[in-house]
Amino acid sequence: MSDSNNIPSRTLLEETPQRALTFLRGIGVNPELATIMQANGYSEKVHDEGWALMFKAAGYSPGGSMFGNPTADAIRQLADWNGVGFHRMHAALAHLHPEQEAFVFHDVEPKTGVEAVISTGMILDRLDVLEKGADRAESRDADKKALDTLAERGIDDKERTRLRSLVNVAKSTAKKPLVATDVDARTAALVELRNWYADWAETAHAVITRRGDLIKLGLAKRQKRIESGAKTPTTPASPSPTNGTDTAAPVMPVAPIGSPA
Repeated sequence: MSDSNNIPSRTLLEETPQRALTFLRGIGVNPELATIMQANGYSEKVHDEGWALMFKAAGYSPGGSMFGNPTADAIRQLADWNGVGFHRMHAALAHLHPEQEAFVFHDVEPKTGVEAVISTGMILDRLDVLEKGADRAESRDADKKALDTLAERGIDDKERTRLRSLVNVAKSTAKKPLVATDVDARTAALVELRNWYADWAETAHAVITRRGDLIKLGLAKRQKRIESGAKTPTTPASPSPTNGTDTAAPVMPVAPIGSPA
């Protein structure tokens, strides 16, 4: 236990998805165990809930984007663009339009992470000035040629609109610390999964009596073979998987019920 709020330790929470996965698979592929659990309130709805909590704790949403957080996705795309787009623009302008290059890239460099939002915004603002800045009337033709060159290299109006949209998304939704929010949400999902697992694993301990069946559910470990003549060690019973520490054996991840192996 970690604090007065009765939240399990981080280590125990991080172990829970693997243990819940073993438990869910064990019931899903063993009809006899499923029948025993069903007689004790473990319905198909409960089983589906377990899988849903597993997916939630893993950050997976069926049919959703791998990058479900729009702010994180926008920042990632802008950082990726900074690593490539900046250099493509700089190469073209430095070669063919040095005056425009000096204006666009004055005191701005490609950045990573959240800083990429600022650097991209600065570049876009300066390209807008090249296009319609009132104080650049004397260089209007040269500025237009520079923009035409960039358009030929893929940084056209469509691409600038896309980048501007990403900047706006990042700025409008990044009002709270992203990392803290994501960590808090994942912790909540792990706690939710842990509570579900503790409930049904303890139930399984009470109603399933054969050790081999408990092993299938990850609720007991296989005993090591004892050499002939050696004293047989006493194996403690597996503790009930409440919010304390239990000792389920880890297994490799497997597909959900009905999914291809």
